[in-house]
Amino acid sequence: MNPELLEGELISKFILNPEPVYGITTVYIAERYEQLPNECSYIIQNDENYAGKYHVSDDYEDRTPIEFDRTTNEQLRSLAGNIANVEVTELESGSDVPNSVTFFEMYGIRSMDELGVLNRWKKCRTYETMKALIGQKAGGADCYLDIHEKYHGPHG
Repeated sequence: MNPELLEGELISKFILNPEPVYGITTVYIAERYEQLPNECSYIIQNDENYAGKYHVSDDYEDRTPIEFDRTTNEQLRSLAGNIANVEVTELESGSDVPNSVTFFEMYGIRSMDELGVLNRWKKCRTYETMKALIGQKAGGADCYLDIHEKYHGPHG
């Protein structure tokens, strides 16, 4: 609702000019068409001038009119009251990111001998990967950092 928050931010170039490979769709909400960023190409409009959807390059005849549903504040309050007490069952227990994890817990060991440092050193192939276990993600899944991986940014 406030596109100015993106100004000067690094991520703005990916959001305002996304490539299809990014898989990003950004939705802006504005009171008036004129308040939308110039990068907007697909518009869903519902005001006194027009109610429908269109691409900015469409001719007026190619626009698709929509009869939008109407609701009252009382209907919205009633809906909010009805769903406020709905409890969502978690599909997976322990799906939170752990607050902390010790080095031994991360590797599932009880002593340094179990880590096998010498064996790991001999099998190390930094020319292929520099993947390092750095913690755990949600659900206790291992989280790795590989500084050897190449960033495939917007230009390959």
